[in-house]
Amino acid sequence: MNMLTGFFSKVFFEKISINIAKGSHMSKLGIFRKFAVAFAVVLGIFSVTATMLTVSAQDYPSKPIRVVVEYPAGTGGDAVMRALAAYMSKDLGQSVVIENRAGGGGVVAAEAVARASPDGYTVLAASSSPLIIRPYIAKAITVDVFRDLTPVSLVYNASTVIVSHKSLPVNSLTELITYVKANPGKVFYGTSGLGTSYHFMGEALDQLGIKMVHVPYKGGTGSMQAVMTGEVPLAFGFSGSAVAAVNSGNVRVLSLIDGKRFMNFSNLPDLSQVVTGFESPPSWTGLFMPANTPPGVVRRLNASVVKALSAPDFPNFDGVEPVGSTPEAFATKLLAQYNLIGRLAKAANIKPE
Repeated sequence: MNMLTGFFSKVFFEKISINIAKGSHMSKLGIFRKFAVAFAVVLGIFSVTATMLTVSAQDYPSKPIRVVVEYPAGTGGDAVMRALAAYMSKDLGQSVVIENRAGGGGVVAAEAVARASPDGYTVLAASSSPLIIRPYIAKAITVDVFRDLTPVSLVYNASTVIVSHKSLPVNSLTELITYVKANPGKVFYGTSGLGTSYHFMGEALDQLGIKMVHVPYKGGTGSMQAVMTGEVPLAFGFSGSAVAAVNSGNVRVLSLIDGKRFMNFSNLPDLSQVVTGFESPPSWTGLFMPANTPPGVVRRLNASVVKALSAPDFPNFDGVEPVGSTPEAFATKLLAQYNLIGRLAKAANIKPE
């Protein structure tokens, strides 16, 4: 507000000085009065706007908040968001209602929020796929995360697990990297599909000289079943989808990425600890509001999210690592990962279809 006032003061008084220097004494007074009135109007507009934003932030929320979730009801991501909504409802004093809008790989939900009023009462719970990865694999892009949405908080990282079939002669992540380097292009790895974060993980390793062959499946269950039966010797995927494969006794767990816990395993290494220069492609869920939502409203919702996720009794979910970031930290992460996917897509010659 002070910056805007100073800027407009300078502009208006510069114009007054120029016109007074050019006019007569009577016209000088008239000109001055006109600009003084105009300046007062501008100041009034900005004062009212600032007051409205402050009031809206102070009074927020005054009615239920709708969280549009890209996951189908009953799925893991939906369960996490419902638990979060319950905690936030208590903190905010208003109902936080989950609305499932699955479809279009998350695009349907993102579009609904991007087009909503920026009043703080429509929130998006979205994964990285439709917002960070999709722009590089699909020509039709209807939502730009940097233009149409305001980041609120990174809610959780979806931990990625690397598992190998027991027939593959490796017992650790270090042994796997050594084996693949000795057999470039001969080790096959399964993922939940083309253009997923797990596919881009393989491409990231490829750029670092760890070359394997990608085998896409329809969903994480398919890739984990394939490694469990030995159809492929290796699989990258959401750790929550690997539980059955691990319990079968047919696979070894080699790495846990973006997470600290998985079943009864501990001290699992992250790829970045073993492979120098590795950057993990995005695999998370975050909250967003429409662009131009008042900053005070964003801050209030963010504080509620962070409080909920840090609560000692917040439920544990397999494969989910709660975060609760600031809006600024989340925005920085979005840009860095958007650029990372761009570099990987270009290097792998992945083009929008």
